[in-house]
Amino acid sequence: MAQPRARILVTGGAGYIGSHTVVELVNAGYAVTIVDNFSNSSRVALERVRALVSQRAWIEFAELDLLDAAALAGVFSAARFSAVIHFAALKAVGESVAQPLRYYDNNIRGLLNLLHAMKAGGCMNIGARRRRARAGGAPARRAAPATRLASWPPATRVAAHSRATRRPPPSSVSRAPPCCVQCSPRPPPCTAAGCPRSRRRRPRAWASPTRTA
Repeated sequence: MAQPRARILVTGGAGYIGSHTVVELVNAGYAVTIVDNFSNSSRVALERVRALVSQRAWIEFAELDLLDAAALAGVFSAARFSAVIHFAALKAVGESVAQPLRYYDNNIRGLLNLLHAMKAGGCMNIGARRRRARAGGAPARRAAPATRLASWPPATRVAAHSRATRRPPPSSVSRAPPCCVQCSPRPPPCTAAGCPRSRRRRPRAWASPTRTA
């Protein structure tokens, strides 16, 4: 019997994106443990995932909420994971505006519980997919690369990088090229006759009147 390459934990694995990810992972030779609380998914998705893969024994499931830190720690104590793919988060735009504290509590505290459990279980690899919903259009999808927790820079390095990459303020001295050969490097004001930046008023070209017989 073939052995899996490694075991990966997928939070929100019963959702739309999570279930497709589980299928691809199993087909690529990875064993998967799915964690989901079915707040925005269905058990039918798990049955369909098992029907699509050949190695059904490589798929395990734990029904729990990421807000339950004790239950989450039990998952990491029961198995050793090489990586975590995090999909478990609330994302409805209208609901997030009406219930912002619920979204902060679920998305931020749930992620912190997951990171603490990963650290205790010796798992330092995490990948996530940010799904930003936009009113009146399809959600914009952008994949975030996997990050090693051990390589996260300290606050001092982050601040130094921010200062180094910050755009310098615009100079108070104008660096515009001279408008003519008689202008100085700082153009205004120019006193050269005929210069388009000159403040002198040009004499009008009066046409001599003509009489008609």
